[in-house]
Amino acid sequence: MPPVYRIIEVCIYALLNFLPFMLLALYPFWKNLRFSDVTTAILIVLLTIVQIWLGIWAAFFSHGNTGLISVASTALYAIFYFFAINVPVGKTLFTLLMTIQIPVCKINTDFLLLFLHLTTSHIVDQLF
Repeated sequence: MPPVYRIIEVCIYALLNFLPFMLLALYPFWKNLRFSDVTTAILIVLLTIVQIWLGIWAAFFSHGNTGLISVASTALYAIFYFFAINVPVGKTLFTLLMTIQIPVCKINTDFLLLFLHLTTSHIVDQLF
């Protein structure tokens, strides 16, 4: 059994990895939800618990199956998202893909800035 602080750490990571993006993706369609606000909130809480459980499973009990657990987590996220919103699939797909790209763009931007800093400092060092 892993230490309690590691379990808490994985739970916090799973929450921060899932909940903000779910709320950000649902926000534009808050008036077009398939269910009532209370039912949607209950479903989000249940899905969050499942995501935390998947995170704990991947961190401590996966035995090399973390890729499969990640696919299951993403599939549950997408199924819930498309099922909970009552608008055409194209709009929800666009919003979901844009929401997923936010952290990727941040990472790419940081990498680009680091690359530019290293290359320009190398060029400046060679000039002087």
